[in-house]
Amino acid sequence: MTTPVDFDAAADIAGRLAPPGPMADGATLAALVSDLRSSAARAAEHVAEISGLRPVDGREPADVARIRVVDRARWAQANAEMFGELAADLLRDLPQTPAAARLAAATEVGGV
Repeated sequence: MTTPVDFDAAADIAGRLAPPGPMADGATLAALVSDLRSSAARAAEHVAEISGLRPVDGREPADVARIRVVDRARWAQANAEMFGELAADLLRDLPQTPAAARLAAATEVGGV
């Protein structure tokens, strides 16, 4: 099945357009990653408290959360994949889209 947007191309374009991350020495970057992981783990509990959603298996939200610290290109890839999955059902029954139009749509999605 082809969709109106080439999500792989969109991720590639977004990854290339994203500015590089912070420049720092190894120790500083390690501390930043540690802080990000800690903050993300705490955020899971806040989200559960505010939304009222809890893990169905009874575990604590922080124990269920999958925390990954990635570069901007991988972040773009993950978002493009997620959007492609979310849109798949909506896009399934659309007529085939020419490759040039798919790439044009990918350029718009990736450039946002």
